[in-house]
Amino acid sequence: MLNLEEFYRDNKIIKAYLDGGLSEYHDFSFSKENLMLKADQREFDGNIRKVLVDHLNQQYTGLTVSQSTQTNIDRLNESNVYTVTTGHQCNIFGGPMFFIYKILQVINICEELNASGAEKKFVPVFWMASEDHDLEEIASVNVFHEKLKWEREQEGAVGRMSLEGMTEVLDSIQSKFRDDEGKQLFDIFQSYIKEESLAKATLFLVNALFGKFGLVVLDADSPSLKAIFSETMKSELLDSTSWNAINQTISEFENLNYKVQVTPREINLFYLSNGSRNRIVKEGGEFQIVDTEIQFTEAQILDELQIHPEKFSPNVVMRPMYQETILPNIAYLGGAGEIAYWLEFKRAFEEYGISFPILIVRNSLVLMDRSVNKKLSKTGLDPIEFLKKEDVLIKDYLKSHSDEIDFDDELDKLGAIKETLVEKSLKIDAGLKGNVEATFAKFEKELGKMESRFIRSLKQKSENELNAIKAVNAKFYPNGTFQERFENFTPYYINFGSKFLDLIKNEVGAFEQRLKFVDLEQYSNPS
Repeated sequence: MLNLEEFYRDNKIIKAYLDGGLSEYHDFSFSKENLMLKADQREFDGNIRKVLVDHLNQQYTGLTVSQSTQTNIDRLNESNVYTVTTGHQCNIFGGPMFFIYKILQVINICEELNASGAEKKFVPVFWMASEDHDLEEIASVNVFHEKLKWEREQEGAVGRMSLEGMTEVLDSIQSKFRDDEGKQLFDIFQSYIKEESLAKATLFLVNALFGKFGLVVLDADSPSLKAIFSETMKSELLDSTSWNAINQTISEFENLNYKVQVTPREINLFYLSNGSRNRIVKEGGEFQIVDTEIQFTEAQILDELQIHPEKFSPNVVMRPMYQETILPNIAYLGGAGEIAYWLEFKRAFEEYGISFPILIVRNSLVLMDRSVNKKLSKTGLDPIEFLKKEDVLIKDYLKSHSDEIDFDDELDKLGAIKETLVEKSLKIDAGLKGNVEATFAKFEKELGKMESRFIRSLKQKSENELNAIKAVNAKFYPNGTFQERFENFTPYYINFGSKFLDLIKNEVGAFEQRLKFVDLEQYSNPS
């Protein structure tokens, strides 16, 4: 186990946030007490609650809705009920594993808050990024060591796309779903690919997997919800409010040497039309829809916004503000990259008068099966060691198992001799210093080559152990990518059945900010 501060020690902005810094860019740090305090302060219009609940009930029409999810939807009408939210793109078949981790952590947080006995209630929400238009990012998934690609040529908001071609993707791995647990998941996937759009398919899948925990899924691509946000969108069109506010923060971040995640545009809205999602820009008093012939005068675009708010789509800058406008939300849970860009937005939230949520850096898991445990045992290494780059890990391993390849003492001695000879050279002729330094540079280079030859020889003698290290590393970093960002949940679900979700829910935690290595052998494994 590793705390997140250590895990993100090389991510300057996230490390600072987790260490309790950057207070001017957020309101409260993440804790149970602060979530309760945020709920005490959170004001939310009852009329918006009604619109939200009506939309959710309509959205879930035709789906099997668990009693706990329906109860949570109905609760959102009550003034003492708040949400904790996470979000994700509509990746096919759920995408990488962290999709499951972030949802289950939000569920755990709400369960712990609800168990505190307070009068307030908390509902876990999954926000579908159904209006994103980057199809390439969501159209592939890694399952059973294969990269499956949805071949699709559509444009526009991915959530509105039909699922033509998805049958071929599922058919390519059908043989893997052999036993009862596999068939159960295959049935879910078969229903998934029969939905009329990717948004509806994602809603179906997430509800099928997490509905038993009371999770509420929200697809906010909705006329009624967009109408609530229309005044903010109007200000964005006319005043470029977020552009000015966020650029001020970016300037401050650059002075602090923080990596900037998102750069705002003068207008942070897209226009949805005829299967496309295009930027809105203002040129010479006219509003132009980029890469189209559509343009509006100021009066015309404001009329369009009032009559058809659903045609206006928030980009990455405005989407968080849209979320916090239509949900009685107190916290948002996301990955390090997400939290880094949310920290850019607080000043813009303040300009718009929108409540800024508590930000939660999600937890991470590394799953270890029987084969990994056997290899780990052979190496004698702690799993944490495998967070290093493979070449560094191997070199450290060899050094720890042989004093003969540690040249640090020799280099220190060489350095001391060099200093002595430099001093002598300066007493005789200052021009000799360069010759001394050049000579010792050659010595150091040759020592480096000698160290490499020693390491190469030891590698041959430690072949079995090094192969075990490489095998474990390949499990932790398949294809060079961190496990949770590469693998899909499907093979694990087939192996453990639906209890895999309970297993992960038990391990992912709630308020403990950590990376955890999970030994799957401690759970009953049918294989």
